[in-house]
Amino acid sequence: MIRAGLIGLALLLSSAAQDSVSAGHYEGTLKTPNRDVQMSFDIEKTDKGWIGTTTLNPGPSGLPLEKITVEGTTVSWAIGVPNAPTFKGEWDKVSKTLKGNVAGPGAELPIEFKRTGDAKVALPQESTPLTKPALGKWTGSVQTPTGQTLRLEMTLSNTAEGKGSATLVSVDQGNVPVPVSSIVQKGNTIELDVRAVGGMFTGTLNSDATAIDGSFTQSGVNMPIKFTRPAASSEEKKDAPPKP
Repeated sequence: MIRAGLIGLALLLSSAAQDSVSAGHYEGTLKTPNRDVQMSFDIEKTDKGWIGTTTLNPGPSGLPLEKITVEGTTVSWAIGVPNAPTFKGEWDKVSKTLKGNVAGPGAELPIEFKRTGDAKVALPQESTPLTKPALGKWTGSVQTPTGQTLRLEMTLSNTAEGKGSATLVSVDQGNVPVPVSSIVQKGNTIELDVRAVGGMFTGTLNSDATAIDGSFTQSGVNMPIKFTRPAASSEEKKDAPPKP
């Protein structure tokens, strides 16, 4: 009788868990006007609240989620990238799927997610403080596998909380800002996690802080790039104090 009672309790708990949104790995297909995009997300509850990441195929992977809200059968979140889509859905007890909409600038598309396993959230490393020699503006260019040369502008700074921050702009692509998920400095080594484009930059700051020499890796392709200080404009040179 005790065994039967335990089995019954286990079944009851299992049934209850399936009647609401829970931590896990969810997969679905987003049908856009041009093509189908395979979309998945992972959410997990920690002592500090809910955390999560999402992946699009084709598209970036491991993008951090923000503003995650889970209330009974309802879940919502936003991708932690400027102007990125948001999602809000409701757990369907009959189909055992999460039905909702992915909303972006000027568009909203329906999607149905199915829970396929446990959550495997892989958040970016926490950004570390940057040393003074690394701070400021940097410029460089990278040659893509197609032979195209793209100029990049990078600005490194520290936030009010004392953590490193980086902005990356692709000059030859309409000055498009490229979101940087995190920046980590270890000694003279600087790493930028650029998940929005599935990339990672690793470089070494030289001794006189005039260059960061390294490479940008994207989709398994390693592209060398050397960032240097931009040349001062004529106005900046004019305003600069005279040398002793």
